[in-house]
Amino acid sequence: MGSFGQDLIFALRMMRKNLGFTTAAVLCLMLGIGATTGIFTVVNAVLLRPLPYSHPEQLVRVYTEFPTFPNGGLPRFWTSAPEFFDLRRDTHSWASRDAWQTGGTNLGGRVSRCALRRLALAVSCWRLWELRLFRGG
Repeated sequence: MGSFGQDLIFALRMMRKNLGFTTAAVLCLMLGIGATTGIFTVVNAVLLRPLPYSHPEQLVRVYTEFPTFPNGGLPRFWTSAPEFFDLRRDTHSWASRDAWQTGGTNLGGRVSRCALRRLALAVSCWRLWELRLFRGG
């Protein structure tokens, strides 16, 4: 039996002798491997993989800014509907100018109530973002 085999048998014997330490070490390894896998999955999905659009570098989000608003101003405030219609009318260098709106909705009955998030898209957003409807089964 080689040196590696003897070392392996010795390590297994010591692990069996110190079950508390072995359990703690295995749990720490499991937690570390699981956390690393989870973090990589999020980083891969959010940062490494390109956006699922044909030209993601051409997408732009427009904000309104109110620098004179009290307490430091509002640097990234949502664009109102009249401002959006002005942008749509006055800008011609963009391929498309579309809008969406997010918000909350309460869905309730007599027994229980549920708060839902909602997203309203302009029809042209579906073509721009290359979204396809699907029907659940």
